[in-house]
Amino acid sequence: MDGQIYHPPRNKKTNELDTELHYATVLPPEILSSLDAILVLGGGVPPNPHDPPIYVKDRCRIASDIFRYRQQQYQAASSSSSSPSSSSSPPLPPPRILALSAGTAHLPQLMSQHLRLPVWESTVSASYLLKELAVPSEYVFVETTSFDTISNAFFARTSFTDVVGWRNLLIITNEFHIERTKAIFDWIMGAAPSTRSHPSSSSSYNTTTGNKHGDDTPTSYRLHYYAAPDIGLTNEALTARQTRERQSTSNVLQHLAPNYPTLPDVWTFLNREHALYNASKLSARSDEGAGAGGASALVKDSYGGVGTSTGSTTAGGG
Repeated sequence: MDGQIYHPPRNKKTNELDTELHYATVLPPEILSSLDAILVLGGGVPPNPHDPPIYVKDRCRIASDIFRYRQQQYQAASSSSSSPSSSSSPPLPPPRILALSAGTAHLPQLMSQHLRLPVWESTVSASYLLKELAVPSEYVFVETTSFDTISNAFFARTSFTDVVGWRNLLIITNEFHIERTKAIFDWIMGAAPSTRSHPSSSSSYNTTTGNKHGDDTPTSYRLHYYAAPDIGLTNEALTARQTRERQSTSNVLQHLAPNYPTLPDVWTFLNREHALYNASKLSARSDEGAGAGGASALVKDSYGGVGTSTGSTTAGGG
């Protein structure tokens, strides 16, 4: 796994975000040219079915920009390789974009106006990619089962990447969320696919990646991360979210990844321990009311609560 975190390009003189440059330009050419898929994490309750929270829009824009950059490369290389004198290998098509997340544990779900059915966060991100950013529909996919970052990674792997063979992945979220995202995706995408590959006492086990050193199984992944700027949150909500993120990241690295090192182990954790997947906990939760779960009001703001609805910006940046 590469595991490096990339950031939007900045002006070297002012250190401000450089809007004249492609987001893609910060990625090394060998990574950019070989991406199989871009995973865009959901970020909270959207205000309507086609409009994700402002900070999630930035995640989508980065994905779209990188897709467009690769699409142009692909079209140019295809034209060149079709020449009778060309001896180069066929170019790789642009990466697929997989929007993640059904919803959040911290706030009520957005419901459709007429049928009163849930509107998934991932479908709102996909709608924004399709309608506002004009990404062709054949390149956009949605995952509609996950309700937090752990299940984002688990269902992305078990429903998509393991199934269709996407191995070189770019994972996009915001700066405030990037360290926990990296810890979780390194753990779950690096988890051995079965107990037969469980790290033994003779293995060198890396608690950061959740994998054995030197493990080169057919399911090994190359993961890269992209941190979008922290826009659209009040300073107070951003600070509360950063504190919660640090605590959660420590829990992943110190407890979850070492104690659940294989994919069946992660499945066991979700279905026996996780409040949003364990049957008895879900039953109990249904009596608590929407949005129950112990998060503070400021943290809820960072998941699409009132503190994000006005589009106010913070001092946080990429």
